[in-house]
Amino acid sequence: VSGYKIFYNMFATPAMYAWQQMEIGPYTVSDVTGLEPFTVYAIRVQAKSVDGRYGNMSEVVTTHVHEVQRDDAVQRFKVTQRLTNLVMLSWDKPKRDDVQTYVLRYEGVKNYREDGEVKQVFDNPVEVKINGQQTTYSVNNLKPKMRFEFNISAIFRGGEEGSPQSLVTETLIDAPPRVDKPTVKSVQKGTILMEMKRASEKNGPISHYHIVVVPSRSGVTKMPADYTFEELTKERLGVDKPASQPYIAARFESQSLPSEFSLGNNQEYGSFSNRPLHTDDNYRVFLRAYSVDQRLYTSSDFSDEISISSNIGPARPSGNTGKVPEKNHVTRVTGEVFEGDGQVK
Repeated sequence: VSGYKIFYNMFATPAMYAWQQMEIGPYTVSDVTGLEPFTVYAIRVQAKSVDGRYGNMSEVVTTHVHEVQRDDAVQRFKVTQRLTNLVMLSWDKPKRDDVQTYVLRYEGVKNYREDGEVKQVFDNPVEVKINGQQTTYSVNNLKPKMRFEFNISAIFRGGEEGSPQSLVTETLIDAPPRVDKPTVKSVQKGTILMEMKRASEKNGPISHYHIVVVPSRSGVTKMPADYTFEELTKERLGVDKPASQPYIAARFESQSLPSEFSLGNNQEYGSFSNRPLHTDDNYRVFLRAYSVDQRLYTSSDFSDEISISSNIGPARPSGNTGKVPEKNHVTRVTGEVFEGDGQVK
């Protein structure tokens, strides 16, 4: 799932074209703003896949837009900005005017796939005191794709605490934290057997992987993160011939990446050709993992250089080569801004 489409309307009419709608990313929490207070709304949700297709519509649920009635509670508590590591909050003062401070309490949780299993992590509860003159606060140093619950209440000069107001939101997804480089296992019958490992989805769900091959005769000396998709798809030689330019040998969906891949077997994987390899050429390989937001990806470092004329058995850990320590190469993106008064959660 790369995102969702939210439909909302005052009447649950079957004519969906009459409903208002909004698109969001791969998040399970969203604010619908600009609604009429004291009004019942019908809501439906539709999932969007990474190839742009939409799934079936959810059943209708109804929700009531209301305003806070208590004089001691903050008003219009909402999220105004989300980033991968930051949430900006704002609110209006309570109707009662002797506020001394505000107390903001929050905690987070997220589930993600890593090493073939679903893991869960928690952010411990945090309590922050905020000056009574402030009506905004930036919560920093958060983790990507984590669901947070925020509660705020006013502390008055007499020491009493007002009624708390709460909201739930998620930080934005980020590129995968790292991708392990492919390793060479063996050379056999004109192909190179590579070992691959799936990346952690701690920063958000992964859409797919590209296995990228760089022939030495191409003369290209870029780092893996610097190759663009256009550069990797400009080879003009027939797919049954060894490539002269860097190319994508295969595409695999996030949960379909094999632990072993036979480079150069002249088969097709996800509309990309795993071209035959040239006997007199050397090759380096890297793995690129794409988030469900295609602007976000992480590339591994290059594998060791190898050719099909090499005589190699199972890969062994290499010693100190004197090279600069390996780094993963990450592409990032900015956040989203939301505005409006009425909210539905």
